[in-house]
Amino acid sequence: MGRDQRGAHPRRAALARSEVKPGSLLIPVLLVAAALVVLLVEILAGETFGLSETSALVIPLALAALAAVYYLALERARIKRRERELEGANEALARTQETLREQARTDALTGLANRRYFFESLVVEFHRARRHGRPLTLLMADLDFFKRVNDQYGHLHGDHVLAAVAEIMAGALRKEDVIARYGGEEFAVILPETDETAAGYVAEKLRDAVAVAEFSSQAGVSKLNLSVGLAGLDATMTEVDDLIQSADTALYAAKDAGRNRVVSAPRKKGVTGTRLPT
Repeated sequence: MGRDQRGAHPRRAALARSEVKPGSLLIPVLLVAAALVVLLVEILAGETFGLSETSALVIPLALAALAAVYYLALERARIKRRERELEGANEALARTQETLREQARTDALTGLANRRYFFESLVVEFHRARRHGRPLTLLMADLDFFKRVNDQYGHLHGDHVLAAVAEIMAGALRKEDVIARYGGEEFAVILPETDETAAGYVAEKLRDAVAVAEFSSQAGVSKLNLSVGLAGLDATMTEVDDLIQSADTALYAAKDAGRNRVVSAPRKKGVTGTRLPT
């Protein structure tokens, strides 16, 4: 009832308009300085002060000093407020930058790493494994006959299936593993510190998890199978593309063998380990 419906409370608005601006208090500060100069000159000149002269000088000087103290307090408060504002702005900027970085490395449909981030991660793991002689295995997986799903149920259902498959596969992996949408209905999985035997179990786990799942949407219910090609890093591989090509070849072999299976890339005869040849 007593408020201005179009804006803030009238009394608060009046207080806001009458707020003392720190800059306006520079005048009392200057008066303090001027009074001190006058006092110093008179003292140096040997002048004596009576009670009335002293009062006339000291009282304004004291008031100006109080104003100066108030001014300094306002300045400190203003600086602290500005520091808080800058801190908040920096935190918001950092969150925005992190969001942009996350978007730059994430596939929008599935939420998995995108192809770019996959290559960046594989380069790092490839050279680390070669440098330290550690195991590294790459899986290339593809949904069998996925085009039929799109043709029968529509692309919206197909997108739903891709997102669901991504969630299933990501949930079956370790935190340090990297799973990415490689393209279309194809996925790539980087398994650091994992030899081909252990990677084979992981690949079968992924294949089985997809095979038993049902993917439903308003368009209907579909089931799918997964073919997986597996390749481990060996001493003959000098480039990242060598490992990718080996896993990709194994994936095509799985397709040719009837799909819904895991195929490991054959190692070259007599080649074991991953340490860089000297």
